[in-house]
Amino acid sequence: MDRLTLFWRLHLALLGLFTLEVGWLLSLALRARVPGLPPEASRWRKLQVLVGRTLRFLFSRRLFPFLARLVDQGVLHRQLIGISRFRWAVHLLVFGSFFVLGLLSTVTGIAVEILPALFPPEHILNANALSSALRDVDHPVVALANEVLGLLLLLGLALAAWRRYVRRDPNLRTVASDGVLLTLLALIALGGYPVEAFRLLAEGNALAGGWGFVGAGLARLLAQVPADWGAWHSGAFWFHFATVNLLLFYMPFSRFFHALASPLIAALNAREEAP
Repeated sequence: MDRLTLFWRLHLALLGLFTLEVGWLLSLALRARVPGLPPEASRWRKLQVLVGRTLRFLFSRRLFPFLARLVDQGVLHRQLIGISRFRWAVHLLVFGSFFVLGLLSTVTGIAVEILPALFPPEHILNANALSSALRDVDHPVVALANEVLGLLLLLGLALAAWRRYVRRDPNLRTVASDGVLLTLLALIALGGYPVEAFRLLAEGNALAGGWGFVGAGLARLLAQVPADWGAWHSGAFWFHFATVNLLLFYMPFSRFFHALASPLIAALNAREEAP
């Protein structure tokens, strides 16, 4: 079985397990009262009502103003500027970089795996410039975006660790899980660079350069080292895959989930308060 087939089988199996995890957490959340329903309403009834409300909202005129508030009040979190520019910068570096990297990874997966399986190569969804760029791992824009976003995420994580463990903020409560999350995020951000370097070495392109300057630079440094770079690339790839999934499964039980959910909650509150 080739690596890509094994990857997708494991990926789909783990996504199924993650769906079960989210379903269990949702069943716990549905114990709470839903506005408009009697307290004795069953969890299935609550779920039906919430799904119906969500679908109506998604196809209403309120969706785009809501998304604008989601970006402004949640992702950008501009209200933090008045409290602390440093905290706002750290938030933007960590959350913003993580958000954009996740979005880029999702769109790339759609362009590389899903669209070619659904449509012929000459279809506009496969033959356009964006899809072609996303399928080319060495495309200048894609390579540079991944490289820079990873570095920005690492900078944000370093500043967050400094604030929590070196120059401690007396107003910031640090728990053990914070260190676990920072470590996992750092491993994910760092792990992409050796994956890229070992790929270039395995393909014999270590001296070709490229816009992925960190990975390409590491490949050039290691170009004269005799090693089975295909095996190193495979090991680095699966390590990266494992750390991403560890974060995925751990996230719903961590305070990082609050950071991810806060933008949605802030935008929902703003929608409810709007005249």
